[in-house]
Amino acid sequence: MGDRGNIKLVGKQCFPHPLYLYTHWGGSVMKDSLAEALAKGERWGDPQYLSRIIFQTLLRGDDGATGYGLSTVLCDNEHLLLVVDLDAKTIWEEAEPGYETGKGSIRKPISFDEFLKQHKPKKEGD
Repeated sequence: MGDRGNIKLVGKQCFPHPLYLYTHWGGSVMKDSLAEALAKGERWGDPQYLSRIIFQTLLRGDDGATGYGLSTVLCDNEHLLLVVDLDAKTIWEEAEPGYETGKGSIRKPISFDEFLKQHKPKKEGD
């Protein structure tokens, strides 16, 4: 059991090969986590920092030995991949080979700003 999901980081400048941020329990709230990370508004132009901010937001302070991971290949997944192009500052969703994107998925790249308009981050206490 679980709620496995991945954020796929791409960008030719710092990520010539994709980096997958894996969550075992947070797949269904990945958009919320990404929106929270982007809403910090810092480091959009620094891919290595922004990737850390995104992963740190996924962790939500969990420093245990299970539940999260990093990989250069997709290993385990139950949701559409949330793709973040750190160079173009765009986001879209893609399905694994053999699967279809569903209704309501982000099929064309949208800007970080547009993503934040569509997925307002939750504030503490919400």
